[in-house]
Amino acid sequence: MEDIRDIHGVVSTHPWKLGIALGLIVACALWLLLRRKPRLAPRLSPYQEAYQALLACQELLEAGDDYALSIQASYILRRYLERSLQLPIVESTTAECQQLLFAQKDKAHAQACVSFLDRCDLIKFARAQIPPHERKSFIDRAVALLVKGEEEEKK
Repeated sequence: MEDIRDIHGVVSTHPWKLGIALGLIVACALWLLLRRKPRLAPRLSPYQEAYQALLACQELLEAGDDYALSIQASYILRRYLERSLQLPIVESTTAECQQLLFAQKDKAHAQACVSFLDRCDLIKFARAQIPPHERKSFIDRAVALLVKGEEEEKK
């Protein structure tokens, strides 16, 4: 049994070496966490975005705030048209929108969009009120324009 050797002492480890190793591990973990890209929510389609925004406008309709409703509805429809057709609609006047839409879309749908935008302009700038018999159908009319636009895009 002479081939087995006795233990002659404990191998000493230096505390500073452990500190450096632990520091490197923490630094690598932080670097990995910080370099990860944040995950963005998937972008909604123009139709989905506009539809959700119009549903949110229901509160303005119920509150009787025609002015704010007309601003929101006009912006939502303009943004939808701009995103779906890639035209500068949001920053254009209604007359400019009419020219752009008639060059791109089905004339009947373009006229319906312009008519809705004209109605919104009348409420925004002349402070007209939405007639009581049109109150419930105001947002429905905008939604119908979105649906018609989606149908045209799928053709």
